[in-house]
Amino acid sequence: MTFPKRRSSPRGGVALPHPGVFWVGIAACTAGVLLHLPMYVKAKDVGYHMAGMRPDPLMLFGMVLVMFGPVGAGYGVFPRPAERSPRHTHG
Repeated sequence: MTFPKRRSSPRGGVALPHPGVFWVGIAACTAGVLLHLPMYVKAKDVGYHMAGMRPDPLMLFGMVLVMFGPVGAGYGVFPRPAERSPRHTHG
C-alpha cells in the first residue's frame, strides 16, 4: 500500500494543506477580537460593564470575523481530499 506524499514544512514543522486560508482565518479572528476593544474602552465609565449596550458597527463586524476566522483556520489544517489516507474496508 502506498500513501500520497505529504508536503513537508520548510522548517520541519507542521505542514498546512491550505496555509493561505489558515493564516487569513487566524488574522480575521485576531482582527475581530481587536475590533471589540474600542467599545470596551468606551465602557470604562460604567465599570467595563457592557451588558445591555447596543454594539456599534465596528464591533458587529468584529463579531462576524470572530465567527468566520476559526472556520477558515480550521479548514486550513485539513488535507485536500486527494491527500487523505485511503480508508481500509473489510470484506
